[in-house]
Amino acid sequence: MEPITLATARLTLRALTAADVDAVYRACQDGAIQRWTTVPSPYRRADAEYFVNRVCPEGWQQGTEFTFGAVDAATAAPWWRRSVCRCARRGPRSSASGRPRSTAAGA
Repeated sequence: MEPITLATARLTLRALTAADVDAVYRACQDGAIQRWTTVPSPYRRADAEYFVNRVCPEGWQQGTEFTFGAVDAATAAPWWRRSVCRCARRGPRSSASGRPRSTAAGA
């Protein structure tokens, strides 16, 4: 399936691109994101690169997982803290980086 874009006057949901790697990396430095989601901890820039450049496109291509980044429609500024939305169509959810999460922090 080809990625789609959903837009309203204030918000745009779109597929992530290589330009989003830094924003995804910064968002995933949040301790709550690392504790309560499937991202690895610690979350490295290489994890963001793998997620954006490999996991997301493969999910769209295979029709199994559709990842959207939410951006402000007027400024294109990311709303990452609230909004990387992964919608799985079927099957198990893949890891956000391809590597296992650390359980050292009690996750």
